[in-house]
Amino acid sequence: MAGSLPPNNGSAQVLTFQKIRTKTMRELIATGVLNELEFGLLKGATKAGSSRSSNDRLLGWGVEEKGVLLNMEVDEIMARQGEMKLEVQVRSLCYSRGVTADYLENYERFNMKPCVLVLGDLGKGAAPWSELVQPAVYLHRKEFNIIWIDVPSFKSNPRQWMLFGAEIIRGLLKFLCIKQVAVISRGIGGAVFLEALSKAPDLFTRTHMIYNMDMPKGKGVQLPIFELEEVLRKRELQLWFAFRDDEKYDRSIDGTPMKSYDAIQKLQARLVGERQRGRRVLNYDEVLITEKLNENPRLEHANELNLSIFPILAFSNQFLESIAFFLEIAPGTHQDGMEGGLVGDFRALAHAEAMAGVENNNEPLAVRRTRIGHLHGLADRKFKAIRNKKRLDQVEKAAEEMRPALPDLQDGSHAGFPNELARRLGDGDPGSGSRSSSRSGSRIGTKDFLAASSKGSKDFASRNGTNSRNGSNSRTGTKEDYAPALPALLSSSSTPALQALANEAANSDSDDDGGLMGPLMKDYQERQKSTSEPWQDYRKIWQDMHRKAPTGYTHPMKEL
Repeated sequence: MAGSLPPNNGSAQVLTFQKIRTKTMRELIATGVLNELEFGLLKGATKAGSSRSSNDRLLGWGVEEKGVLLNMEVDEIMARQGEMKLEVQVRSLCYSRGVTADYLENYERFNMKPCVLVLGDLGKGAAPWSELVQPAVYLHRKEFNIIWIDVPSFKSNPRQWMLFGAEIIRGLLKFLCIKQVAVISRGIGGAVFLEALSKAPDLFTRTHMIYNMDMPKGKGVQLPIFELEEVLRKRELQLWFAFRDDEKYDRSIDGTPMKSYDAIQKLQARLVGERQRGRRVLNYDEVLITEKLNENPRLEHANELNLSIFPILAFSNQFLESIAFFLEIAPGTHQDGMEGGLVGDFRALAHAEAMAGVENNNEPLAVRRTRIGHLHGLADRKFKAIRNKKRLDQVEKAAEEMRPALPDLQDGSHAGFPNELARRLGDGDPGSGSRSSSRSGSRIGTKDFLAASSKGSKDFASRNGTNSRNGSNSRTGTKEDYAPALPALLSSSSTPALQALANEAANSDSDDDGGLMGPLMKDYQERQKSTSEPWQDYRKIWQDMHRKAPTGYTHPMKEL
């Protein structure tokens, strides 16, 4: 016996469910028991390429979509609360329908894929499940599990749905072991969903879509706006309300459509005002509103057709794609970012900005790899890579040429070194040793050469029994005083003296930082000790030029 269930306020008994029977559309066809609605949905083309009826063309259906309907299961469930009983009909399109038997636990059936609950304009028709059958079939082909809930005894009483619908939905979801569902609803089904969402938000996902929101007529019936507002503040949740005015639903006339629309619009304004005042920071709008779905007459996103007395909504492909995308992702859409009244792919703009990149923004390495590739741009910059390789080759060549030159210079065998030394020693006025030495030092380019020449000549004169006063720094000396020493310096036998002159270690009285070879030898020894690779030297050169530490990828040197 079917009857109305009292609300469970804590004193009433718990609402329980029991499955009575399960049947499929194929079994109904085999028995020959098929109502007018189901026959109208399934009739038509039997193979690909056959001509389609006008309804099929409007719905965009073919053999594949009708094959999906043949897999629909219809479960008859008895709801009990004390002595009261109520028959509930649950239709489903489930990918795991063959995983478990009907008499076993169903906890894994609807949780293998995302689940969508479809609620039509409840209490206003004999078959509210058929109103949104087109988007339900489309979402099922996008790998969503679909559930319809209907109470035959409430088919003409929307107030009963507002009173008991939220409790029935919550109890059925727990009975079917469904963790969370997204919701697509229409009319009063949207009001029932908002009532259930405000009471049990844990059973619902983060994004939901309501078409032509409505509420029952009469006094004492209100939408749970304030409870819903608290849920939207506390949870990550986004609701999309789409509207299309027609003869049956007109927001410009005083009635329940206008009342429902005003309540949703004020809710959106309050939430937006809180964010504008800085009370909350979100990267999405909690409430999205599409004022006119068919604003563009050339592209109507929603139409209604009738199979006998049963209304069926036909959405455009763009609208269906937008719904599937909206239910699949986390909230992230803004009201200003909607494209033609539809939810667009808001990730496309962020992806485009990431791929474009901003110079010197210290972007993470993973983002750079996604934007440019795992080679960090070298694959797309072959020309600059070739130029970089040439620069590295020049650095390596210069390093190789410097290494053999330093030992030759140290041994005194460097080309032109003996003649230059003799010319410097023999050039200048004897009476102006300091001035000539200063001039010669400036011509050579360093003062260390002057100091090395003076000390070397003193050592050479002391070893040959010559008075140190006759050296190059003597104020009374002449060219003839040290002329005999020049042939010895130029001859091959003077090599040990040149080695002693050039090698600071051979001079016992030389300073650590004096002489021509001091800085050169230190640099050479440091290069000999260094084990760095050419690319490391290049990074150091880059760092010296740009005066900052190189990033994960060192940009090529700019043209000088």
